[in-house]
Amino acid sequence: LGLGTETRKGVAAPFNKMFPMPTLVPFFVALKIVVKQVACGPNHNIALAEDGVYTWGSGDGGRLGHGDTLDRHEPMLVEGLKDEIVLQVAAGNWHSMALVQV
Repeated sequence: LGLGTETRKGVAAPFNKMFPMPTLVPFFVALKIVVKQVACGPNHNIALAEDGVYTWGSGDGGRLGHGDTLDRHEPMLVEGLKDEIVLQVAAGNWHSMALVQV
């Protein structure tokens, strides 16, 4: 990966930052959103919050679940899951998973 001490070498900003310890996501703190679970893939992240599922990072292949392939630099609510009871989330290389109650 070409990891440095504070940035990932050869990776364009803003994806070049490496955080070697847990870091608060300002988006959730500012809006006082309570996050219950976080899943991290190599290029994207998923947060299961009390008010829904949020994704951000690389949108390649549609992995963020927003109906497009755009990258998101801040968490964005996944509208397609807003009426679902989501129990768990997971992130892989090219996919995101939300386990919903039926």
